[in-house]
Amino acid sequence: MTALSSVWGVSVLMIVSVGLLIATGVLAWRATRLQRQQAHCVTQWQRQRQAQAEAKREAEALGLLADMAQLAEATVKGGTLTVASVHESITAIPFEVLQAIPATRYVATEARAAHHQVSSLVYGLVLAANQLVGKGLREVIGEDASKSKPDKRA
Repeated sequence: MTALSSVWGVSVLMIVSVGLLIATGVLAWRATRLQRQQAHCVTQWQRQRQAQAEAKREAEALGLLADMAQLAEATVKGGTLTVASVHESITAIPFEVLQAIPATRYVATEARAAHHQVSSLVYGLVLAANQLVGKGLREVIGEDASKSKPDKRA
């Protein structure tokens, strides 16, 4: 019985050893799989951070572009109104002189009216074109681009 019990003991020991070996293999396989999953998660997280940073840069660029478009539109409008006013003031001088002379009064009055109509039309067209371009830019950029700038502290 002693030989039988030692064979039995060795068999049990071998079975336990094989079980431990299999368990070690399974654990090693699971650890390798977990490492791959962790690496995949890290990669996905890094991609998400890059996408968020890119979205933030894009929002900032759109906000800046909207601000520049608004400034350009206001500058063209202000410049056009200023030029129109100065033009009117300068052209008033010769027309007043010509209207003061009885022989040229009628022609000068008609010429002044025609000049005023044409210049008003031209400056009006410049202002209308400026408004249309500004509206188009706001539609392309997005109406809220300048209003919803991302917080630079974020």
